[in-house]
Amino acid sequence: DAYRPDPSRLFDLQSSRREGRTDVTVGLEVADTLGLEAGGWFPTVAGGAGLGEAMRRFGGGLLVLPGSVRRPSLAERIRGMTPDRLAGLGVALVISD
Repeated sequence: DAYRPDPSRLFDLQSSRREGRTDVTVGLEVADTLGLEAGGWFPTVAGGAGLGEAMRRFGGGLLVLPGSVRRPSLAERIRGMTPDRLAGLGVALVISD
């Protein structure tokens, strides 16, 4: 699919809407409103390791996470999706509510 995002680049707000990524779409809309450059990414590695890869690959300086990260499931804890593990990525974290 020529329109489907790939791991070598960030996807934009329109792609997020087209792919049905509601949470990502809201985040990208807020970033746009604030005048921030933001994008989504389809990771090749799951969990915190995938987020870390994205931050390094695209030079990210701020990671915005949903409030659910405060109460991670067992699977999320295994994948490294806890606030303390994500803080180890070396970028600023914002946890939304």
